[in-house]
Amino acid sequence: MKNWKLLIIFVIALVLRIILVGLHKVIEEDGIIFAEVGKNFILGNGFLDIEGRIVSVITPFYSILIGFLYLILKNAELSGRVIAALFGSLLIFPVYLLGKEIYNKKVGLISAFLIAIYPVLIFLSSIVYADSLYYFLVMFGAYFGFIALKKENKWLFFLTGILFALSYLTRVEGGGYLVIILGFIISKKNWKKILKYGLFLFLGFLIISLPYFVFVHGITGKWQTNAKSTLVFQFGKAETYSEEYERNLFELVSDDKIRRDVYMEQYESVLKPILENPLNFLKNYFKNLYIENNDLVKIFPLVLFLIMFFGIFKSENLFKQSYLAMFVLYPLLLYPVFFILTRYLVVMVPVFLIWLGKGLDEFGKISKKLGYFLILFVVLFSLTGIVMSISHEDYGVSKEAIEHKEMGEWLKGNGYGEKIVMGRKAWVAYYSDSKQVYLPYDNYNEIKKYGCLNDVDLVVLDERFIRTRPMLEEMLDMKDYLYKIEEPFRIIVFELNC
Repeated sequence: MKNWKLLIIFVIALVLRIILVGLHKVIEEDGIIFAEVGKNFILGNGFLDIEGRIVSVITPFYSILIGFLYLILKNAELSGRVIAALFGSLLIFPVYLLGKEIYNKKVGLISAFLIAIYPVLIFLSSIVYADSLYYFLVMFGAYFGFIALKKENKWLFFLTGILFALSYLTRVEGGGYLVIILGFIISKKNWKKILKYGLFLFLGFLIISLPYFVFVHGITGKWQTNAKSTLVFQFGKAETYSEEYERNLFELVSDDKIRRDVYMEQYESVLKPILENPLNFLKNYFKNLYIENNDLVKIFPLVLFLIMFFGIFKSENLFKQSYLAMFVLYPLLLYPVFFILTRYLVVMVPVFLIWLGKGLDEFGKISKKLGYFLILFVVLFSLTGIVMSISHEDYGVSKEAIEHKEMGEWLKGNGYGEKIVMGRKAWVAYYSDSKQVYLPYDNYNEIKKYGCLNDVDLVVLDERFIRTRPMLEEMLDMKDYLYKIEEPFRIIVFELNC
């Protein structure tokens, strides 16, 4: 078989990701949104989240795929993990093709192998997030974009537009990669080619993305690229779970509405905070740029950067290096505009691994023993990283809120499913097939009033997240509860009597 090595690498990638999928017990918090939207979409209820709202904080492609697989598996959480694991494994193919095209077949195979075993990619391929699907689409878009520029083929530009449209429908910033391809088209300085190839590129993009533009217009009343509300701009304003954070999102603004509700009903241009206070924007931008650089070292250690830079140094074709570099510079310069989430930066890792593959290949030319030693070092690093991702103090499998899942399953199994559940987190509502209402940041009398106005049936309080509602801590010892779980953290549910 011609490509048997690549097939073996794919099997390794898939097995590692399936193993990690099997270790997860509780759906990720944001994964609830993807799963619920996918299930509601395929059941004909529209793009509704667990709160019963038309979802505006995510783009739909990953959820649509979850919905279709849900028809077979009848489990939205498992569907999300299967899709993540599959596309996380398939990522080896565009990386192989791009590495082969930019350098040679050997670098392509090394890069694909690194994708298969790289810890952060494996972890993000095991959770109900859109990340692995996004990386797959971006890298295939990068590959076909490069081939289109090389062969000057209008239909390849059309296909590239389609792939970046799907990237955009997976994460909204995916549409920005289109500008990179357009920039290289313009660099040809031939207006006939610029118009023809640019037209086919945008036609491919619009054919796929136009229905979503119409959907966004229906929600916001504006022609804009996404329906992400003002809520998105609030997340980076304070440390998660701090008092400032909780007040800013969950403080009551009326008897039946919290600040989060107001933010979700407002839609602002990304340019508004920039134009209103340019100096403050620049201050935050450079602050975020510093945080970003620190976070990059967490997902791609300095020693790997050194090997990678050696690979770049030994590369001769400026056009090819510039092309790859654009797929790093775009996210690197974009994300500080908003706020930094470490996992968002992982979209640069596939390109880093192509350069790392080149570096390892070049060291192998100097000395085969040195090359093998460095590859062995990267493998050991990856295996260590996989173990660390499983046992991470914040995100590891052992830190999952299993008591919330058990409470939800108990409610569902004891006649309390399909209710309206109020809590700081949505897991209990998700596992009991209920609707979620978020717990306000206020005293219990005001919370009760809010709950009654929102038709809440059950209230959840838990020890794990009680720090977000310290004024309710004593209620964890209440006697008049419906059900209580003590381990690993205490959690109670009680009926709200209005």
